[in-house]
Amino acid sequence: MNGAVDDDTAEARYASFLQSPVVLALSSDRPLADAIAAGLAQSSTPIAPVQMAFWMREMAEIILIDTLLAQQDRPSNIDYREYFYWQENGKIKRKRMRDQAPGEGEIPANAVILKRSRLNDNDAAGRIEYDNHLLKFNAVAGLRHFDAELYTRIQSLNADFQSQGEVYLWLRDSLGLDESQVAMIVTNTGIVAETLRTSKDQGRLRFDLDAEGFFLAATK
Repeated sequence: MNGAVDDDTAEARYASFLQSPVVLALSSDRPLADAIAAGLAQSSTPIAPVQMAFWMREMAEIILIDTLLAQQDRPSNIDYREYFYWQENGKIKRKRMRDQAPGEGEIPANAVILKRSRLNDNDAAGRIEYDNHLLKFNAVAGLRHFDAELYTRIQSLNADFQSQGEVYLWLRDSLGLDESQVAMIVTNTGIVAETLRTSKDQGRLRFDLDAEGFFLAATK
């Protein structure tokens, strides 16, 4: 998820970040299962396809959020928590993993352990003096797999910002941001929304990134 993080400059770290197995899978023009396989082929450690599906969904949102807010040091700052996942009557159940093992207590023997992403060190964002590395690398334009609901949410957010609606007023009045910071976030949101819309209209964006659906299909 973090890519190689021992490069000397922020630009080099982000270039490596965008070549991580998860981002390579997100950026593949192949169908989702084949894109996952292509990403896994670049990993130095074994990763289950269902784990990759969840990480892809999370990474897509991380790239969006960090582009909107001009986060400048995401590489090395993605961590995780482990959860047990299983199915009951066609629905997903999960419980945070602590000292249990599959088959103990309420955890069924066929439960799958999945790592869910957690973001650390989020204070390097929202400031106009920071470089927006993901925007410079045009990372959003490279995405080929996406979640349909997330697409709708970012378009709605942009519409609210452009009309100075309820969310815009909350952003402006509740967070202690100055005018330039609010303007930057609004501008970045417009760029992201338009970039995704263009990718969709050109047929380059697949709305197939349903990690929970992938899990249900893989664990029947």
